[in-house]
Amino acid sequence: FHDAIKAKYPHLKLISSVGFEQPKEKRVQSRQPDVVDEHYYRSTAEFLRMEPNHYERYLRKAPEIFVGEWAAHEEIAPWDAKSRALPPTPSMKAAIGDAAFMASMERNSDLVTMQCYAPLFVNVNPGGRQWRPNLIGYDALRAYGSPSYYAIQMFSRNMGDTIMRPVLSGAQLPVSVTKSEKTGVLFIKLVNPQSEPQPLRIQLKGVRSVAASGTATILAAAPIAENSINAPTTVVPVTHKITGVRPDFLQVLPPYSVTVLQLQAASLPTVAAPPLAVNAVQAPNNMTPNPPTTDAAPQVLAVPTNGVMPLKNAFKGKFLIGTALSSSVLQGNSEEKAALSLKHFDAFTAE
Repeated sequence: FHDAIKAKYPHLKLISSVGFEQPKEKRVQSRQPDVVDEHYYRSTAEFLRMEPNHYERYLRKAPEIFVGEWAAHEEIAPWDAKSRALPPTPSMKAAIGDAAFMASMERNSDLVTMQCYAPLFVNVNPGGRQWRPNLIGYDALRAYGSPSYYAIQMFSRNMGDTIMRPVLSGAQLPVSVTKSEKTGVLFIKLVNPQSEPQPLRIQLKGVRSVAASGTATILAAAPIAENSINAPTTVVPVTHKITGVRPDFLQVLPPYSVTVLQLQAASLPTVAAPPLAVNAVQAPNNMTPNPPTTDAAPQVLAVPTNGVMPLKNAFKGKFLIGTALSSSVLQGNSEEKAALSLKHFDAFTAE
């Protein structure tokens, strides 16, 4: 099929249904596909173990990666019968795993060009589901987003067009940094899977100046916290204005949190930044309002401000979910169209 399709339709990209996460003997051997489809249903602990260098280890001459199905679960796997007793949508603990994997895919979006969380929707009525976790729950009249939904929303709404290569000292925290070449805005995404606040010294390498204020959008809650059809906003992100930002400053990450910083850097250099250096910790300038108290020494996140590659993953451009349109109302033969707008779920619009 490969040769016949390529001969007739050379512009089409062919996707293999078996990716590199499968044993070699299961993959296509006789031809090289343009794209391979990988599936990852893993626990948060497994995603955290994978995150530091999973896609960094892939050869760049390999086919593009389409992560066609993925989702984090807490401990009990979706195919375990015990999962039927769990809520239909994921908790904050699963959202931590989802955000960690998102950071990995975003850092490597020269290779991971498409991805799909799955499943997307679940009917929360008794007997209405086949699988868990699911991103969005609904019944006949209402809908809600899970903590994982809001973590994905934060990634979708905060994205530049160029990938940075940050260097983190100490224990690994999932991180991804992009920059808008047009505006100079840096988007720094950080995940703290720990039960304690994590101080992080952020050094913006090569920046001549940075705006003294920015924003921090934080999704934080206890690992077991969840949203539901009757309590849809128990876990939602909150955006704070932050002040005292400098090229070298301290950010404290709350326990069990996903944080996105937006920083406006000015006069970004067009030449290579100097080699990264980890300096002695100076008196911190705390960034978040009322940051959690911690005696821990901060790790250092060095962020070069020269981009290393364009961002080219599935978040770029504009796309919407959450609006369904039927050709008739549920009762009678009326030709009037009935629209169900899930008003909370326009968040997948990426600028």
